[in-house]
Amino acid sequence: MQLLTSYTIAVVTLLLTAASLPGNEIDWKDVNELQDLQATAPRPVMIELYADWCGWCKKMEKTTFLDPQVADYLTTNYYTVKVNGEHTDPIHLLGKELTPRELIKELKIEGYPTLLMLDDELQLKKIEPGYKTASQLMRVLKRNAR
Repeated sequence: MQLLTSYTIAVVTLLLTAASLPGNEIDWKDVNELQDLQATAPRPVMIELYADWCGWCKKMEKTTFLDPQVADYLTTNYYTVKVNGEHTDPIHLLGKELTPRELIKELKIEGYPTLLMLDDELQLKKIEPGYKTASQLMRVLKRNAR
């Protein structure tokens, strides 16, 4: 029994260590940094619109965004930003200064999570509503990067 317990602890420790390696984490940026980032190294942008109370947002955070393939692809090919759609502090996005609530209303966003796909000139290319699995998100990302 002691051997099984030690083995279980070793496996769990290994899995937790692997999940925390830098290659498995998305490098989330602040929305107000995008202009400067694009000036030095242009890339497409993925913005996750979420709310603290959103169950599907939390599930995406714990599954999709922790997938090593998704994290590596996003960190290598995109700037990634999270915007809480319930906040009222102004942000600079799509050539405007507006609150996330105003952005949600302007874009007619109906629920969370919603992904905004922007090109490297910060122009909106696509709105992707709803929870995405890792494979679904990879398809969206690769299609958008073209």
